[in-house]
Amino acid sequence: MRGWAKRPKLGKIPPRSTIKKDGSINDDGKLTRDCLFNSPSGAAGAVLGRTTNGNTEWKTSEGKTLRDWQQAQTMFANDAILTLELNVSQH
Repeated sequence: MRGWAKRPKLGKIPPRSTIKKDGSINDDGKLTRDCLFNSPSGAAGAVLGRTTNGNTEWKTSEGKTLRDWQQAQTMFANDAILTLELNVSQH
């Protein structure tokens, strides 16, 4: 998942034809430059050219969905907080 620097007007997702015309997406459907969208679903919809759930469409190179990746990050952070709290309370 790449960073997204080019932002359309808030609340407006550029149609696939717009990002294709300006060269932001190639004929294979891959982003060629950083683009900024309001949500993962907005980005996925612009790339795919249809309404979609970005939390399940975007995947890591290992095939993990954005939703699963975010949940894993949250679990990792919660475990770190719990460990920190346990270490502090033992002192």
